[in-house]
Amino acid sequence: MIDTSTGPVLAAIEQVWTEHLRPAWPELPGIVLILGPGDGLKWGHFSAARWIRADGRELCEVLIALELTSEPAERCLAVLLHEAAHALAHVRGISDTSRDGRYHNGEFKRLAEEVGLTVEQDDTYGWTIDDLTDATRRRFREAINALRRALGKVDATRRGMGRRGRRGAGADDEAAPATPKRAAVRCRCQRPRSIQVARGVLGLGPILCGVCGMEFA
Repeated sequence: MIDTSTGPVLAAIEQVWTEHLRPAWPELPGIVLILGPGDGLKWGHFSAARWIRADGRELCEVLIALELTSEPAERCLAVLLHEAAHALAHVRGISDTSRDGRYHNGEFKRLAEEVGLTVEQDDTYGWTIDDLTDATRRRFREAINALRRALGKVDATRRGMGRRGRRGAGADDEAAPATPKRAAVRCRCQRPRSIQVARGVLGLGPILCGVCGMEFA
C-alpha cells in the first residue's frame, strides 16, 4: 500500500507542459519529466538531448525538485517556466548560461521575460530570482489550479527538505541546513570506485563510469 504518492504531481506537471506551455510556445520540445530531490541546490534543471527514443529521436529532460511539493502552485509553475526558457534557448541555439551552466546571462533574462517571468539578478547565479507576472497568473490560471489540486494530495515532506525563500532555480536553499560543498560518490562496479565532486558540478547531470556504464551516485 502506498500512503503518499507524487504521481498526481508528475501527471499535473506533464499536463501543464503539454497542454498549456507547448501551445503557447510551439517551439518547446517534448521532454522526459523527472521528480527528484533538489538537495537544497536547485528548484529544477533542464538537460538537452538526455534521452533517446527507440526511433533515434532525442528528447530533453526536465527535473523538478521534490521540494516543490510543499510550495505554492505558483512557484511550481514559475520553475516550469524557468526550465521552458532554457528549452527555448536550446532549440533556438542561444547560449543563455555560462560557468558550467550555473550563471544565467542576459539572454536568459530575455527568454524568461518572454515566457512570463519577472527576473532579478543574483550576484552568484545571474538572472535567477524569478516570479510570475500578474499577466502570467491570469493567462495560466487553469494550469495553476491543476497544480494546486495535485500538490494538495501530497501530505508528507521528505526529511531534510526545507522551505525556500523567493530565489529562483539556481539559488541555494536558505532555509535548509548548511550543505557540504563536495559530495563523495561511487560507481556500481563490483569493486566500486569513489570520487569527490563539487555538488554544483554533480547537479549538472549524471557522471558515468567508463567500466560499468552506470552513474556515480
